[in-house]
Formats: sequence, C-alpha cells, structure tokens
Amino acid sequence: MEDNSGLSSRGLFLMIETLFTQALGLVAPWQVAEVIFKPESGRIDFQVRFGAANHACPACGAAAQPLHDRLARSWR
Repeated sequence: MEDNSGLSSRGLFLMIETLFTQALGLVAPWQVAEVIFKPESGRIDFQVRFGAANHACPACGAAAQPLHDRLARSWR
C-alpha cells in the first residue's frame, strides 16, 4: 500500500520509527521498535528495543553483562 508520498506502508513505518529513535536521542543498540498513535485518547505509545544480548554495565563499565530487566514501563 502506498500513500500520496510514494512511500510504502513499510517505508512509512520505518521512517516513523527512525524519527522517534532520533527524537528520543537513542543510539545503537537502542531503537524504537513500534509506534502506535491512539487519537481517541491523545496518546502515542511506542516500544523501545535493545538489540543486543549483552552490554557493558553503565555503572562500572564491566563488559559483556547479560540483560535482565525487560519490564514494560510507562512515562508521562
């Protein structure tokens, strides 16, 4: 499916994800994975994905630390 911009729906979806990733200041391996606009409630919900299985500890810098906290959270 294409809109009048000539973008496919997949292309538009990737553009929106990229926009939110940049607007939030996320850098790899973080990225916005899904954006859902809910006009009836005035909300924009999005999912943030961490694209790595291991990462350096942000506190001490220890390398290859496994991820353990993947709870859904809400911010206002």
